[in-house]
Amino acid sequence: MLTENKMNKLLLCLLLFSTEAVAQPYVFVFLNKKTDKAVLAKEEEDKLMEGHMNNMKRLGQEGKLQIAGPFEGGGGIFVFNSGSVAEVSSWVESDPAVKAKRWNLEIFPFEVVHGSLCKAAEPFEMTMYSFVRFDATVGLMEDLQSHVMFMKNFRSDVLIAGKLGSAGLSLMIVKGKLEDSEVEADPLVKSKALTPTYKSLYIAKGSFCEK
Repeated sequence: MLTENKMNKLLLCLLLFSTEAVAQPYVFVFLNKKTDKAVLAKEEEDKLMEGHMNNMKRLGQEGKLQIAGPFEGGGGIFVFNSGSVAEVSSWVESDPAVKAKRWNLEIFPFEVVHGSLCKAAEPFEMTMYSFVRFDATVGLMEDLQSHVMFMKNFRSDVLIAGKLGSAGLSLMIVKGKLEDSEVEADPLVKSKALTPTYKSLYIAKGSFCEK
């Protein structure tokens, strides 16, 4: 028989369980610069880019596309509200510029380990952030937990950090400028188990819930 005290404890446990945060599943898409893409007339290129922008707007309005932004020098990213790579692949294929093979695509499940994603408010205020992608060397067998802790504790202006898929890839986006030496302090970067690639990401302010 449940006493009043036991009932209160049970209700408290249920309340705590029901309010526990559940991680939102995301899928991360790299639109990598394609050096061997077909050369198009300006009018045709402009039409594809217009379709690309309109498609992004539609996917955002449908609640599918969470954030998107270009890299300085070409290429860019999408992050989708989904845990299914197959589903996101079908959404991405609705983009006329993707259909025309204007980028080399990479699509990964994205596990956020630090920070948050938000929908930036319109009118968008665009800003530039430092972006680092970490690629694992072939046959990486080391525990990535030390790398995850490095990203979490890297600097106070880390906006987001996360793991990409299950092959040891990860990324970090930082508000301020980065020095290579800061990133190379990561033990797994030092040991050449991880290779960093640096880019500048142009994106709407507020995409990472920052003020």
